[in-house]
Amino acid sequence: QACKVGKVRPDLSTMLALEAPELILPCRGMRASEGMAVGKAIAVNDRVQELNLSGNPLGDSVKDIADGMALNRTVEVVVLRSVWANAQGGLRFGLALEENMYLRHLDLRSNKLGDTGCAAIAD
Repeated sequence: QACKVGKVRPDLSTMLALEAPELILPCRGMRASEGMAVGKAIAVNDRVQELNLSGNPLGDSVKDIADGMALNRTVEVVVLRSVWANAQGGLRFGLALEENMYLRHLDLRSNKLGDTGCAAIAD
């Protein structure tokens, strides 16, 4: 699903400090540095229940988000469609799922996870 990139990039530190149960920021032009920040913040955040960063070219920072999710105990829904995730991101989410029993829905459609990344998540 194509989307127009938002003109204003979000201030992630402010967004994550809010009491809101959702962090919904699709198509905001977020890059790897912002993905890394989300990964670090989500590891300790105890309010966010839904995370959607679809349509942002996060690339390798999907691994950081997965690492944060391994420690998180509140997020139940993660949607990362078309974020340029690769097999390494899939492998890290596979490991995160071994630690995180709270995540109910993970959507990584339209990424390049390959057989290796998909198998890690499926296990």
